[in-house]
Amino acid sequence: MTLEKKLRVPSDNVEWGDKAEDHWRILFSENLCTVMGEEVLNDLVPDFDPDEEYTEEENIEWTAETMERLDECLEEADRIEILTRCSHQIPDEFLDDLRRVWKETESVDELHRYWQRRFLHNLEKWAGAIPKEWKEIIAENCWGEAGRKEGNVVIATKIPSNMKGYFESADPREKRYHYCHCPRIRSVILSDEKKISSTYCYCGGGFYKSNWERVIGRPVRVELIESVLKGNEVCRFRIILPEDL
Repeated sequence: MTLEKKLRVPSDNVEWGDKAEDHWRILFSENLCTVMGEEVLNDLVPDFDPDEEYTEEENIEWTAETMERLDECLEEADRIEILTRCSHQIPDEFLDDLRRVWKETESVDELHRYWQRRFLHNLEKWAGAIPKEWKEIIAENCWGEAGRKEGNVVIATKIPSNMKGYFESADPREKRYHYCHCPRIRSVILSDEKKISSTYCYCGGGFYKSNWERVIGRPVRVELIESVLKGNEVCRFRIILPEDL
């Protein structure tokens, strides 16, 4: 398959469903080519048709094979660079006030304190009304966008996708299922047979990387600490900021 065919941009009127075009395959392939060059595309990306509709099962199988190829063939730094580029990106305008604070103070500490206050203020706008004890757990453990700052490192922990399911479940596997934001991974969590490398979780880590880089205008590094794919209850990342800030 040619690069033009494999990376064709899908129609805007395609809607996600049980069987749909898999936009993430296209995004991943584009970023792989950006980082490693087009010549590695056919070796590292299992063949697919960007116009084809795929089931959840097919998406999982494709992703598992792709991550296995990356783990076997690429250095960790290259894998991280590719996957972090595939993350969900919040619009620039949602970062405007953070950039303003950074520009006015040039203080990472001031920026981080403001970021944490903003996150907690907006939490229920995203998650809906939640019990006080759940919000306290999130705040005390510094889950969410801002994370916990330790020197020039930010420990960022995702908040649960399904708050009620996560906090009310006593079953570890069920908690991981309700915690994860990715449909591919939720299905894997419930299976005894399906496996996907935790390399894939750097896609989620890219959310934090992108936010920090766009706010401070400097590159940052991200490292995976914990992941539901590893059996942990949360997904946690280390965001390493420039030491000279």
